[in-house]
Amino acid sequence: MAVFERARIGNITFNPATRAGALDHIFEMAPTMSSRWVVTSNADHLLRAREEQRFRDSIAAADFVVSDGWPIVATLKAMGFSYAERVTGADLLPAIAERCARTGQSIFVMGGMEGWADLAAKNLQSKFPGVKIAGTFFPPFGFEKDKAVCEAMVSAINAVKPDFLFLGVGSPKQENWICDYRDKFTCGVVIGVGMSIGFAAGMVPRAPILMQKFYMEWFFRMCTEPKRLAPRYAKDLLIFPSLLRAVWNHKYQSGTATKL
Repeated sequence: MAVFERARIGNITFNPATRAGALDHIFEMAPTMSSRWVVTSNADHLLRAREEQRFRDSIAAADFVVSDGWPIVATLKAMGFSYAERVTGADLLPAIAERCARTGQSIFVMGGMEGWADLAAKNLQSKFPGVKIAGTFFPPFGFEKDKAVCEAMVSAINAVKPDFLFLGVGSPKQENWICDYRDKFTCGVVIGVGMSIGFAAGMVPRAPILMQKFYMEWFFRMCTEPKRLAPRYAKDLLIFPSLLRAVWNHKYQSGTATKL
């Protein structure tokens, strides 16, 4: 397994990585079939981890935490991790599907709105001929409070034992659910991908490449869903003192390489 350094920002410990390095490591973990867990963590996660003990404990249980969002990447770079890149669920889903089309490994798409997982699977198969879709599943609203639905989700996963499981039900639901149930299901790697299933399904537009490159994807998303996202992004500004403290503290505490 690769060796990744650890960087503490607020209440979350990140593993700085390049996109290529993160993807390679995820594929290294898959053959263990031990439900290794990858979190793509962003500014909203930092704020939530500060306010919610359960979410903080859930993230701490993950195997690999990468940076999703320019504030995190900028902070990591300022801390000395110059190679750190933004690694998003929206990028990982198609990238993993593309490689799986070559390796023969399987993926399971779970989440989104009704029908989105099926559409995402269909689009991935069209874009990456040969990719093996192990299954799809739509968890209805409130699934996390329904034991029968949760057990059905676990049963659906265990019936096919996918190499990669993508769960997109939003944060903190997906992180808390994975933390609670990962010991009950078998897959290679499980990744919480939020709205990425909607992107893959073609039901939610993603920002143009140029906006992604210049860290403006958040602005595009806010414009497409202002009522939901404008208050969230405004609240996320509260994490900037934590970012500055992380950089300051790192001047006196060097990151330690840890084998994952």
